[in-house]
Amino acid sequence: MGDSVLAGWYARQADLGWGFIGPVNAASKLADREDATWVIVPSLASQPGCYSFESVRKPGHYLKADNSWLRARVAADDRSAEFRQNATWCTTTGQSGSGTSFTWGVGPVQRLLQHKTGDLYVDQNDGTKEGRHASTWKISPPLAP
Repeated sequence: MGDSVLAGWYARQADLGWGFIGPVNAASKLADREDATWVIVPSLASQPGCYSFESVRKPGHYLKADNSWLRARVAADDRSAEFRQNATWCTTTGQSGSGTSFTWGVGPVQRLLQHKTGDLYVDQNDGTKEGRHASTWKISPPLAP
């Protein structure tokens, strides 16, 4: 996944599991390309029209919302209903009018996968142009096998 404004920047995972965005390309180290490549699978919570993002670098680990911090992180599927719901992302038209936005389907407030100061968060759109772009993503071809 890449942001529509920051061409060449991708949603990635840090060694400690937190999600962030950073520049990656075909010439980057394999580990960096794997950190920025996700397998899009049907929702772990079995929600129609929704998906989960499995790490290529760490199979069985998924991008999920961390309830405590409202940040996105990568963690191993513990097969609990809570984990599976937290690792479910539903698609909508991009908040900036193009691309795709991903909503986290927990609670009464719509929260979006977005980047802020380089980190991935799960938060409400603040209504600004920057907020709309921060929560709009472009699905890109995989950088790693």
